Amino acid sequence: MAHVWQTIVWIFALLGVGLIAFLGFRVLSSGVKDVWRGLASSSWPRTAAEVIRSEVEAERSRDPEDGTASIIYRARLLFAYEVDGRPYTTERVRFGESLGTGDPSEPELKRIRYPEGASLTVVYHPDDPAVAAARPGVSPSVAFAIVAGIVLLVGAVMCLVAVRAMTRAGLGLDDDLVVPVLMGLFASIFILVGGAMLAAGAVNLRDARASRTWPSAQGRILFQKTDATESRVRDAEGQTHEATSFSSFVVYSFAVDGVTHYANKRKFGEVGGGGEERAANLAARYPLGGAVEVRYHPADPDRAVLEPGLGGETWVLPGAGLAFLLFGLAVWAFGIPALTRGG
Repeated sequence: MAHVWQTIVWIFALLGVGLIAFLGFRVLSSGVKDVWRGLASSSWPRTAAEVIRSEVEAERSRDPEDGTASIIYRARLLFAYEVDGRPYTTERVRFGESLGTGDPSEPELKRIRYPEGASLTVVYHPDDPAVAAARPGVSPSVAFAIVAGIVLLVGAVMCLVAVRAMTRAGLGLDDDLVVPVLMGLFASIFILVGGAMLAAGAVNLRDARASRTWPSAQGRILFQKTDATESRVRDAEGQTHEATSFSSFVVYSFAVDGVTHYANKRKFGEVGGGGEERAANLAARYPLGGAVEVRYHPADPDRAVLEPGLGGETWVLPGAGLAFLLFGLAVWAFGIPALTRGG
């Protein structure tokens, strides 16, 4: 009877692990494909296109367990173009872009950059014109897809090793090594996530430091929005505590050499959530239609910021990434050897 139950456990475990591994492989392969296409797109041919749809969609949801409310914003863009007399459409601005975000300024920035009826050029794959994008290159958000895919695959291996340890079904792995292997996989996730966060934070630190010497231009606020996010946390005694954080978002325009550019960054590495007073002060500092001074990268004016220089917020992401990375390395350097010697 025990053998039957062990077999049943393994069947369900393999199904679950297979599903996690399949999702991880799909996410990872999609991210890698987007990176390859994005890098190759700089040499792809171009053709004229028109924006036939440009809108922002907001999807509201509420967690059924804790009642936490959230809003996901998406830009709904559609570009129409022709190649060799055959019509095509694409929704892609750049390869590897995320499908949704909690930051309303991101899709609003795209809507403003690509208003309905506007003319532009798109790059398209020479062997498959249906694969196209409004801008060549890779979106930084593709890194999160690649990391998520690897984490899912590592998680699948962890589940498989854990089930093996519980059922004692021989996988050719010594029982004394099960816990060290699990810890190694667990530490690898922290190293991977921490490395990604640290890399993204380092880019913010570099741009924040350099932005103090970037050229400036006069700009104007085109979009201003304050969002409130509700959250509920249950403590150890079972009591529920409610909290609301507020974030202020902006999109602004400015001209460089007669060309209009748009950006939405207030400060490099800024932390969105905060108190209502802080959000109100930011909204008052950057009112809709208000004039602002913009600092922009001389070689890429779309990389711009309203508040140049380093600040406390700029260190949050790299600091968290470093903490994750050091924890994972410490487990590998000290935790696993200690367990192995103890065994």
